[in-house]
Amino acid sequence: MTKQTQTHQTFTSFALGLIAALAIIPVSSHGKNTASAATPPKEEAAKVAAPALGVESGKVEFLAIGKPSFLKVKGTGTAPKGSLTIEGDKASGEFTFDLSTLDTGIALRNEHMKDKYLEVGKHPTATIRFKDASAKEGSKQTIPAEMELHGVKKPVTLEATLKPEGDKKVATANFKFKLTDYQIEIPTHLGITIADEVSVTIESTLKK
Repeated sequence: MTKQTQTHQTFTSFALGLIAALAIIPVSSHGKNTASAATPPKEEAAKVAAPALGVESGKVEFLAIGKPSFLKVKGTGTAPKGSLTIEGDKASGEFTFDLSTLDTGIALRNEHMKDKYLEVGKHPTATIRFKDASAKEGSKQTIPAEMELHGVKKPVTLEATLKPEGDKKVATANFKFKLTDYQIEIPTHLGITIADEVSVTIESTLKK
């Protein structure tokens, strides 16, 4: 075998080896490894948002005790607007209430409440926000939340339950707050004063 023939065979063997090595590596049209590109990274999959549950129906109720205590002022309002998002065992939500819908059953009292005390013209809504709360269904949960009312944001504590009802969920939350915490004057009329603390109940039927 001549030296030229030996060199030619060595080059041919190297070329065939290189071709074989490249053939077993899947390469995209841009020259990148398609094996790693075919599987989306875990962090990308985690970015898929959980479906939110919107409010289908509900109501808001409040109770204020007067002084003397035999006087009780009760009121109702329409369902809040907002949504609840459940991811795993955690829930986050934001719900806004139209304060102009509050009704105590007496027109003059409604007018005083909305115009003089709540100042609905300046502050038409109240909003409840919470995040990373327990999404456990059936039992009462204590949920730290924030309420924005009368232009003021303050923490409140919700006592809430979440129950399945067919393809829907029913949420109920109770909490108390002080009018003075939100810079709302304590209502008085004809010698009767309403207590600073007000109790609120929110009921909402939620659906995707």
